[in-house]
Amino acid sequence: MTAKTVSINGTKLRTMLAKRGLLQKDLAEAIGVTHYHISRMCKVGTVVIRTDNFNKIAKAMDMDTEALKQELGVNSYNSLELTPAESEWVELYRNASPLEQAKFRLAIEEVINPPLSMD
Repeated sequence: MTAKTVSINGTKLRTMLAKRGLLQKDLAEAIGVTHYHISRMCKVGTVVIRTDNFNKIAKAMDMDTEALKQELGVNSYNSLELTPAESEWVELYRNASPLEQAKFRLAIEEVINPPLSMD
């Protein structure tokens, strides 16, 4: 599976939302992701998102994709090659309920940043 992605500046997105009077939770609802996802995206510098979500952001902000690319400083789209196992995990996540997605994110976070041992 090849996923088309785009790198955007999350802090610029946060500024754009504020200028337009849009709430992060409203954007999340409009593009079909959790508020947590948008909140995290807006707190970091560069984030990589799928092009379909980028297009949904543009639509939710009533902008064409080229204008959004220019305002966010996007230079190009990238392709991300996923292994079959990674593709399967992506599909499982996409089809999961919001609660299951939250549990999945927590599990991944523990793998990436394991708790400190008190030994």
